[in-house]
Amino acid sequence: MEIKLEFCVVWNYTPRAVGTIEDILEVYGNKVTNIQLIPSGGGVFEFHLNEKLLFSKKNLEDTQKMEKFLN
Repeated sequence: MEIKLEFCVVWNYTPRAVGTIEDILEVYGNKVTNIQLIPSGGGVFEFHLNEKLLFSKKNLEDTQKMEKFLN
C-alpha cells in the first residue's frame, strides 16, 4: 500500500497531514510500504492510495471515501 499526501503548508495543514498518516498507520500498520508527504500551497490537501486519488479537499464529496478507508 503506497500513500501520497500533498498538503498546504501556508494554510497550516501540516498537523492534519501528520495526523492522517498516524491514523492510517494505526489501522494498516506494516501493510503501508511507502509514504510520501508533499508540502505544497494553494489550499491543497490531496490523498492518493496506490497512485489513485482518494480524497481532494477541492472535492468534498471525497470525504465519505476517506472516512470509509479509515474505518
